[in-house]
Amino acid sequence: MTSEKNINPGTDILLVLLNEPQSVSTAKVVEPANSKTCGPLAEERRERNISEGESFYEVKSSTVYYLAIGVIGDVSQPKVENGLVLADIGNDGNFERFTLCATSEGLSFGIWNSKPYTNKPVWFGYYYLGYDVDSTCP
Repeated sequence: MTSEKNINPGTDILLVLLNEPQSVSTAKVVEPANSKTCGPLAEERRERNISEGESFYEVKSSTVYYLAIGVIGDVSQPKVENGLVLADIGNDGNFERFTLCATSEGLSFGIWNSKPYTNKPVWFGYYYLGYDVDSTCP
């Protein structure tokens, strides 16, 4: 999901794979997603998942993954420390952190330039699942 409306096919993406431990891979944008290729756009979830103006894209990666945060643009020095990815988005010398947790009805994604969950994230995404789950968010 992204607020960007016109990402060109072939655009490179850094993937932060949110399994434990986190890891890094790459992907390319294929095309805008549709309800057949994207769970968040399924009929029972679509309205809620696009309500904030988000767009969804199909991406292709040689790495098999379940959930990830994709970053487009300047990212340098991605590394894994203690099972967590740190990446300098924008090449400003600050290393961002990436999180995933469950809310009562969905998944919350975040990118933080400080300790996660202590200040506002620099990016936040939410995937409404359409059913109840056990919350794991702080």
